[in-house]
Amino acid sequence: MMKQNSDRVGVTWSEGLGPAILRNIDKLDVVQINVDDLVHAPTRKLESIRSMAANLPLTFHSSLLGVASAHLVDGAMLQQITNVLKALNADNFSVDLGFARAGIYEIGAAAASPRTIATVDGATRNFEMITAATGLVPALGNVATLINPPGSKLDEATWISQILFQTKAPMLLDLYSAYANAFNFAYEPTKFLKDLPLEQVTTIHLSGGQLLYEPQTYSTFREAKRLASNETHSIPRDVFKLLEWVSAEAAQKFTVIIEREGDDSEFPDLLNEVQQARKAIESGRATARRKSQAEFLGEMLQ
Repeated sequence: MMKQNSDRVGVTWSEGLGPAILRNIDKLDVVQINVDDLVHAPTRKLESIRSMAANLPLTFHSSLLGVASAHLVDGAMLQQITNVLKALNADNFSVDLGFARAGIYEIGAAAASPRTIATVDGATRNFEMITAATGLVPALGNVATLINPPGSKLDEATWISQILFQTKAPMLLDLYSAYANAFNFAYEPTKFLKDLPLEQVTTIHLSGGQLLYEPQTYSTFREAKRLASNETHSIPRDVFKLLEWVSAEAAQKFTVIIEREGDDSEFPDLLNEVQQARKAIESGRATARRKSQAEFLGEMLQ
């Protein structure tokens, strides 16, 4: 994939939003295709998505490979994903750093893996397996969790950083997941972000979520709340602030994807979030420019 020369903001393709996306294609820089949804798609559907690439850049993502596991990814599923990527002439790919199955049981989503050396090494093996099969270097993304994964020996930032160091992979930074995990485990999200190799971030995901309450389980109101990630709620203001912060801290250009499910009636709100994301990025870039100019003047005056 060629080096990106400008920041891009777009949305995730879905059947419900598809007609609105096609009508407003000039207002988007990119569209993300969730490959998991297409493994059993008919040829005509793949052809229609491939034709969209003539008018708009596409990115491709999978949540169900189960990369961050001590076990190898499912070979049959990897082959299905590979077939879709090749049918769509994909030149990029991203996956979630989670596990998606336990033995014969499919979870249906990427759940947070135990943060151990074993899963670091397993993620590295699976990354190499995916790269060999697809011919693409997948970006690896953080995931949200309601509980600290049992058996974890490493904090999340250290665990992710070790995987990125061993694989030399680009990073998919899910800012809502970072925000939700910080809320759920009572730390500042920027502390987590500062501990990551931000120079490896190429893609950013934005989404919303909701509060869950369990007052019968926890002793205080603060402990009774957990943030769960989903793709049906609006993006919180604080997540846009995190996007601004990252845009000031990292110099490279990003592809920012807003993950949302819905229909035509919700598309105006989605376009508004696209504009908010663009403003947050530009504000962060402006902060970085001012900081650079101040540092330059300081050096000149010494």
